Amino acid sequence: MAGMSKRRRGIFFTLSMLLLGSALLSLIFFLSQQSTKSSDTVTYLMEVDRASDKYSEAEDGLARIMSQSMNMSVQNGTVRINGSLPLGDGMAGDLDAFARFEAEYSGMNVSMNLTNIKAGRFIIQPSGAAVEASAGAFGITPQDSASSAGTLQAYDVEVIFAPGGFDGAAWQAVSNSSGDTVNAHVRVRDQGYTQVLDFRQALDRRGASLLNITKSGAAVATVGFSSPAALSVQFSGNIGLKASISFSNPSYVEADDTIRVEYAANRTGRVRIA
Repeated sequence: MAGMSKRRRGIFFTLSMLLLGSALLSLIFFLSQQSTKSSDTVTYLMEVDRASDKYSEAEDGLARIMSQSMNMSVQNGTVRINGSLPLGDGMAGDLDAFARFEAEYSGMNVSMNLTNIKAGRFIIQPSGAAVEASAGAFGITPQDSASSAGTLQAYDVEVIFAPGGFDGAAWQAVSNSSGDTVNAHVRVRDQGYTQVLDFRQALDRRGASLLNITKSGAAVATVGFSSPAALSVQFSGNIGLKASISFSNPSYVEADDTIRVEYAANRTGRVRIA
């Protein structure tokens, strides 16, 4: 009986050692897997950071190029645009050269869709109002919704001519009877401030109003307001333009184009200008 008891104790000891060994092996395997996963996570996060850094560099480079042609700034809910129209022909070439440089020398797969930014098209967010500048025209068109046109509060527009470029301005049409209005201030002047005309009106958000700017009786530019709370400046030749647009919500400006950075991690988004 004493021998059988010793043999049983030996069997139980062996089994306990096998179970302990299995548990230790399982723990070691689990820890090794966790270590591998942690290493993979760290590597992935590093690649995310690299892609984000490259994206930010490209975005900043494009914003710097654009600031030479169309200067935009934002302060809370007010967007200010200051530029010479039409946009210079050299801007498109500068953008293309920058995109080629990034694609060839960045060490990552960087691609850019710059079609709309070269055409002078931007978006004021979060209202989604489109800003477009082309030869002979400048416009701001909010979306027809309470969260877009409904948030636009005021326009402050300054149209600047060369000396002798205009000699008069007058409202051709004024719509201001609905009670749902946008405050509009339009200043027409020459570069030396020898001629300055100021117009202030509360205009219907969904009405049509038009200011004619003339020289010797012929129209050289118009400043129009139309539904939904949209602005349109039509002109011939070259002008300077300053526009301030006020919204009831905090705003920023982005280009209506995208940058894409591909590496172990990808990032794609619109170009944030201001």
